[in-house]
Amino acid sequence: MVINVSSPNTPGLRALQDKGPLTDIVQAVKEHRNSQPIYVKIAPDLTYGAIDDVISVAKDNKLAGMGQNKGVS
Repeated sequence: MVINVSSPNTPGLRALQDKGPLTDIVQAVKEHRNSQPIYVKIAPDLTYGAIDDVISVAKDNKLAGMGQNKGVS
């Protein structure tokens, strides 16, 4: 299961990559999944601090992994 919070074309969606909203989303998904691994997809242009926050959420919630949405040129 992939949580994609990185769409640059969707107004306000990227704010969901912030630590608080992302934690809320991850925890809600965890409540309703079976035993599927959860991955999170983030924007490629986050600051190091924002990436640290995403890593923290991933570790705290034992996510399977994370990746960047490279988009299409």
